[in-house]
Amino acid sequence: MASSKCILAMVLSAVLFQFEPTTGFYCPGSNPASLRQEAKDKNCKFVVVGRLENAINDPDSPSTDLVIDRILKNDPYLNGTKAIRIPKNIPKEDGKLPPCYLLFGDFDRGKIHPYRGKPVSAAFLRYFNGVLDVDDKDTSKLLNYIIDQWDEKDKCIIDEILIELAHIDWNSLQRTASSIPSEKLRKRLSDQDAAIDTRLVTAAVLLGYQGQKNDLPLFRSQIARSSKNTDAIKAILFGAILVSPQEGWVDLKKMIGNTELPFYSQFACLRVLELIHQQRIAQIPEGDWLEAVARIVNDKDMSDLAIETLRKIKCWKLTDQVVALERRSEFVSPMIRRSMLRYCMQCPDASGKVYVEEMRKAKPDVVEDVEESLKYEAIEAGGKR
Repeated sequence: MASSKCILAMVLSAVLFQFEPTTGFYCPGSNPASLRQEAKDKNCKFVVVGRLENAINDPDSPSTDLVIDRILKNDPYLNGTKAIRIPKNIPKEDGKLPPCYLLFGDFDRGKIHPYRGKPVSAAFLRYFNGVLDVDDKDTSKLLNYIIDQWDEKDKCIIDEILIELAHIDWNSLQRTASSIPSEKLRKRLSDQDAAIDTRLVTAAVLLGYQGQKNDLPLFRSQIARSSKNTDAIKAILFGAILVSPQEGWVDLKKMIGNTELPFYSQFACLRVLELIHQQRIAQIPEGDWLEAVARIVNDKDMSDLAIETLRKIKCWKLTDQVVALERRSEFVSPMIRRSMLRYCMQCPDASGKVYVEEMRKAKPDVVEDVEESLKYEAIEAGGKR
């Protein structure tokens, strides 16, 4: 039986370090940062590359030594350090330790404290050296560098690129779209075998914001194959509207309410309608937009999501349609009724206020619970500001 000391050591090791595929470790956070972001973070004091030696699989004191070949981010505390002891046994692959290892660390009371490590290839190091040179505030340069690299075959590079792209919001893509070569984006959209991931989403959004109508066939060619990925189909549909508002709108309306399409596609349609409202695309008449949203409000599988969207964007022009769901038996689910209450509690229209008071008499506990949820939402929103 393992001693209590041994068990404690194993528990602490699990808490402090978590493996990255295949032989890396990482002290996890709530939102994963790319390795570039990690390296530039003020809490990261050093980044080194080296080779691993002397892996010791001792339950009481596991360790592996990293012999430093190159320092990518230096700190005076390293002070000529030639090797760093990692307090973990790094497992071997095919009987060998990884020949090239990237290590991040800081200092704890003057002692070296490695907290993230990952085996990498020579190709990844070339990518990583290049991306480290990019200014954090220069989104255009970062995007151009990533797009130049996103056809790489190295899995570590692709993983990093997907993380980087996930941190770039659509407003930033809109601001930088004109600086990205169109042909590189068209190449991604024209490839029917390209992975349906954040690279495709980014290409669609950037090309959409470039606004060239002759790109519409490219967007349409990706609709069917992207239909099971909410982010991808949202980007494709919205991109089509950006390059050709009338024709893209026709494509969107064909999908709304189409019961043969998967939920992912229907949800994406709702998100596209939200984007059209947020970005005030003038070529889409408000009446047409309201009619499209009303169709989703009247879909029992999507109703609660549509009502929540209307509430969040403070659109009160469909209040009567929302309140009318009370009289329809297929809309009795708690999720729909709660979304109706949340909407009507914030709606200034008289019909909404009447509905809330009727519910307060019929189900006071539910109304009180929904009111509390809105209070917490307001507090959380205030904190984020």
